[in-house]
Amino acid sequence: MLIDSLSALRRLAVIMCSILSVATSQEVQHFSPKGKPPSKYTIELQQRERQILSFADKRDFDEAKRGFIAAPPYRQIMSDSGGVAWDIE
Repeated sequence: MLIDSLSALRRLAVIMCSILSVATSQEVQHFSPKGKPPSKYTIELQQRERQILSFADKRDFDEAKRGFIAAPPYRQIMSDSGGVAWDIE
């Protein structure tokens, strides 16, 4: 059961990375001026995964929604030093 969940999480992470990155023949621009575009290796990996993964299969998303209870009332998780460790926005 845990192995299936980890496998599903890995595939979901790859899907999210594939969705967030657009690999075209044009040069990919990063959303941040300080960021770098993905390497050719990253683009190749994402293209292979797009061919392997079934984007029509929405079961992982449905199962995640089914277990979702509510969003937390806070929008940031603070570190011990007082800085923002995680920003939900």
